[in-house]
Amino acid sequence: YVDDAFYIISKARFLRNEYALSIRYIDKLIGEYPQSEFVEESKILRAYAHFRIGLIDSTKKQLDAIELIPQLTRKEMFLLQNLKAELHLSNNHIDKALKLYESAIKSTKKVSNKVALYLKLVKICEENKNFDKVIAYLEELLVIAPFEIKKAIVLDWIAYNRKVGNFDSIITKIDDLLGQSDFSIIHINLYLEKAKVYMDLKDLETAKLLFSEFTVTYERKAETAEAYYHLGYIALMEDFDLALAKEYFEDSKKAKSNSEYGKKSKEMKVVIEDFTALQEEYEYKRDNPEDFEEEADLEEDNKLEQFDSMRMPSPQSNAEATVDSILFTIAEKLLFDFNNEDEALVKFKEVLSDFPESKFVPQSLFVLSNYEPNQGWKTRLENDFPESTFNSDVDGTQIKNPISIKRDNIWANLSSSYENASTSFYQLFEDEQDTLSLYYCAFIQDHYLNDLKASLENYMLFHDFEFDKEFTNLTKFRIDEINDGISTEVELLEQKLNYKLAFDLFILGEPFDSVDTAIEAVLQGQHSQYRKSAQQLKASFQKLDLFRNLLTPDTTGVLDSNIVQKLDSIYYHIGDIFDYSLGLEDSATQYYEYVVNNYSISPFRVSALESLYYLDSQSKFSYMLLDEFPDSIFVMDSTRVKTKIIDEIYLSNFQQENEEKLVLFEEIQLMINPPEIDTNIVDSTEQLMIEIPVDSTNTILDSLEIIPTLIDSTNNIHEQDKH
Repeated sequence: YVDDAFYIISKARFLRNEYALSIRYIDKLIGEYPQSEFVEESKILRAYAHFRIGLIDSTKKQLDAIELIPQLTRKEMFLLQNLKAELHLSNNHIDKALKLYESAIKSTKKVSNKVALYLKLVKICEENKNFDKVIAYLEELLVIAPFEIKKAIVLDWIAYNRKVGNFDSIITKIDDLLGQSDFSIIHINLYLEKAKVYMDLKDLETAKLLFSEFTVTYERKAETAEAYYHLGYIALMEDFDLALAKEYFEDSKKAKSNSEYGKKSKEMKVVIEDFTALQEEYEYKRDNPEDFEEEADLEEDNKLEQFDSMRMPSPQSNAEATVDSILFTIAEKLLFDFNNEDEALVKFKEVLSDFPESKFVPQSLFVLSNYEPNQGWKTRLENDFPESTFNSDVDGTQIKNPISIKRDNIWANLSSSYENASTSFYQLFEDEQDTLSLYYCAFIQDHYLNDLKASLENYMLFHDFEFDKEFTNLTKFRIDEINDGISTEVELLEQKLNYKLAFDLFILGEPFDSVDTAIEAVLQGQHSQYRKSAQQLKASFQKLDLFRNLLTPDTTGVLDSNIVQKLDSIYYHIGDIFDYSLGLEDSATQYYEYVVNNYSISPFRVSALESLYYLDSQSKFSYMLLDEFPDSIFVMDSTRVKTKIIDEIYLSNFQQENEEKLVLFEEIQLMINPPEIDTNIVDSTEQLMIEIPVDSTNTILDSLEIIPTLIDSTNNIHEQDKH
C-alpha cells in the first residue's frame, strides 16, 4: 500500500495547492513503484502541478510524452483533458478550452464531475458574454444536476433567456414547471418571472393582471414588494397615473420595506411627492400672481445671463422660484424622470405661450427643436435668440458672447492640460473681471489638480465677490466641506505618524514604555485600520517585552537556569509572534531557524520546521521536515489568522509625505479659521522678536539612540536583521 499512500498524499498536496510537495511524492511513486496502477495518472498530475507553478515549457514536454501512452483510462483522460483545457484558457483560446471541457464531461461517469465542469463552462461563457452557450450548458445541467440545485439553475436559465430575449421559450418553460409539484418551492419566483417577461414583451395588460394576482396570492414577501414596484412603475411610466403609482409604491414599501424593491419604492414615492408639490405650487403661483413680486432689475438680468451660460442647473428653493421656472422644471421632470415625452413637450410649449419673456424660452425652443425637428422651432430659436447659448449657426458652432467663447475654448482643451486650463481661467478672470472664470479656476484646482490650498484661496476670493447667491452658497458649502474633511485628515495623519513612530521605536529597541506611549497616541484617534492594527501591536509588543525581560542576564551576565531550559520554547514563541502577529517573516524565519539549528531534540523542532515550510515551501527546511517526520501529517491551523504591520509605513517617502501633508492641512485650517489677534499681546511682544533656527531635515527619530533589540547581541540573532 506504499504506492497507494504516495498517490493519496500527492493528490492531497495538489488539492492544497502545495505543488512542490505533490511533485516530490509523485516522483517517489514513479521512481520506486514504476509498475503501480497510479503511474500514468500521476504523470498527468505532475504535468498539471508544473503548469500550476508556471513551468509551461515543462508542462508541454510532459504532455507530448503522455500523448504517446497507448491507452488511458477514463479517469486519466478526464484529468488530461482538464489540464489541456486549462492550458488553452491561459492562452485565451476559449473555443478550444470549451471543446476540451466538453470532451472531459463525456470521459467521466461521475455526475459530480459533470456538474462541476458544466458550472465551470457556464462561468467561462458568462465572463466572455457568450450567453447562448451559457443557456445551452444550463439546459444540460438541468438534465443531470441533483434536484437540490436544479431550482437555482432554472432561475439562472430564465435570467439568461430574458437577457437574450427568448421570451416565448421562458413562458413555455415556466408553464411546464408550474405544473410540477417538485418545483413548488420556487413557484413564487416562476410566477413573478412570468409577469416580468410579459412586461418585457410590452404586453402590459397581461403583466398588470399577473402582478395583481401575484400580490393577492403572496403577501409580505420581498417578491411581493417587487410585484407592487413593477405595478407602480407601469402606472407611472406608461399610464402616468400618479395617484395609483404612489399607492402601489406605498404597498411595496409595506410588503417588505427593507427589501431591494421596497427601498426603490420609497425613492419613487418621494419623486412623485416632490413632483406633485411642484405642480401644486405652480398652479397656486399661476392663479395668484398678486401674491408674488418679480425681481427684474438690470443687475439681476446680468447675473442670470452669466449663470445661464454655465450650462448648469440652477438649484432654487421653491419659495424663490418663479412661475416660469417651476413650469420649466415640471417639463424637465416629465421628460427625464418619468419618460413622458408627450406631456413634457406640452409643458415646454406652455412656457413659450404663457411666458414669452422668460429666460427659459430659448432652452424650451432648443428641447422642442430636438424632439420636433420639422416644426420650425430651430428657426425661431435662431431668429429670436441669435446669441443664446442654446442656438447654433449653420456649421453647428454656438453663437455666444466673446467671454463665453473663451470659456468654452478653455474647457475644450481641458483634457490636454488641467494646469493650463486652470491658469487660463484665472487669466480670463484678471483680464476680463469675469468672476465666473475664477470659480472655474478654483473648481479645476479642486477636482482635477487636487490642489486644495490654491483652490481654497480662489474659492474664498470668489465667495467674497458675492457673484451669485446660489453659487456663493455652493462655494461656502465646499469651503466648509474642505474644512471638515481636513480636520478628519489631520487626525488620521497624526495617527499614521504615531503608528510609524511606535514601529520605529520598536525596531530601534527602545523600552516598551516609549513604544507604548506612541501606540496610545494612535489608540486615542478615530476608528481606522491604524487604530485596529495598533491594538493588535500593543498586545504583541507586550509579549515580546516579556520575552526580552526573560532573556536579560542577571548582574553577573548569566541567565536564570530555568530560563535556559526553556530557551527553545522562548525562541520559537518569539518567532511565532513575528510570524502571526506582526507579519515580519524575515525575523520569524531567523527565530525558527535558530530553534532548528540549535535544538535537535526540542519538542518545538517539528513546529519550527513546519512554520518554515509554510514560509517557504522550497527551502531546505521543507525537505528536512519530510525526512525527519515522514509519518506526520502537517495541517496548518485554520483557526489562526495572520496579521501584520500595515506595510504602507515601509515606503521610503511615508514619513516625509505625511509630515508635508500635515503641515499643508494645518496651513489650510489657518486660512479658513485664522486665529484672533489679541492686540494687547501684539503690543507687548513686538520688542521680543527672537529668531529660532530650525533644521527641517531633522526628525524625531534622528535623536533616538539605537539600542539593542530583543535578545542580547551575544545570541547573534539580530546582527543581520534589524527587525
